[in-house]
Amino acid sequence: MLGPARDWIDVLIFDRGYWGARFLTELKESEGVDYVTRSGNDNLDFVKDVEGLSRLETTAWHEVDETHSRLGEIRARMAGFENVPLIDADGKQWGDCQAVIADEYDRQGRRIPDRPRFYYVTSLPIVPEKSDSVAAVRRYYRDRWSVENQGFWVLTKRWNLDMLAGRNYNAIRARLNFVLQLYNAENCCVWKHPGLYDEEMHRLRRPAAGDRLGKPCVMLYTPDGKVGAFQANEYAKLLGTAAKEMGRAQGVAEGKAQAKAEAEAKIKAELKTSIYKALGEGKNIGDILNDL
Repeated sequence: MLGPARDWIDVLIFDRGYWGARFLTELKESEGVDYVTRSGNDNLDFVKDVEGLSRLETTAWHEVDETHSRLGEIRARMAGFENVPLIDADGKQWGDCQAVIADEYDRQGRRIPDRPRFYYVTSLPIVPEKSDSVAAVRRYYRDRWSVENQGFWVLTKRWNLDMLAGRNYNAIRARLNFVLQLYNAENCCVWKHPGLYDEEMHRLRRPAAGDRLGKPCVMLYTPDGKVGAFQANEYAKLLGTAAKEMGRAQGVAEGKAQAKAEAEAKIKAELKTSIYKALGEGKNIGDILNDL
């Protein structure tokens, strides 16, 4: 339905600790999807390689002012590197990537306490000598917070993730998985079919009584591949509307058929009358047919 991942994902951003050298390489080479993530272990070969590169005299450093909701006005000092090896835990190199490191300072140039050095991993091309190119990678990763915050709002306000369907572990787990799949499917539809999705968006608002997925639903599947989740009252209303539409359509069809039959009967009667009249006047059949 959605096609290859590269058709609807430009850049995949995910948190640290959820990747490996092989995964990142295959994501780019096999799926054609670029990525931005962060290293989650300072003992990785990747981090050691980047640290070594950062000590070179030729490394270009850039300072960019940023605004954070928690830290306020800060200044990030960054550097970028190309063609850094991606090596797994067994020492096998799967490919190369680009790297960006960043340290955080206040606007007076003092290092912010308890803030680590950030190591970003990306398949996006960067130009280490250009500040905007290096800073773009860090901006991508920082934007994931808005995605996570917005995603949590949608999951709780629209899909009622915070309302448990039961107390059984398997029931809770099944519902959580189902809701997360729906959320991902919804986002895929937004990206792939924005116009069609916008037309139906109002139907996904949280019901006044809540519980769109907190109570049993009627799931409908259509022959052309559509699926819908309805509560019982919504389904009953849908059936009632469908019955009215079918009745109205049937009535129109019957009315047209009756009108057609009446018209045909009228024409036949007029033809019969005309023929008898002409015969009574002594006309032959050839002249009568020509007149008709």
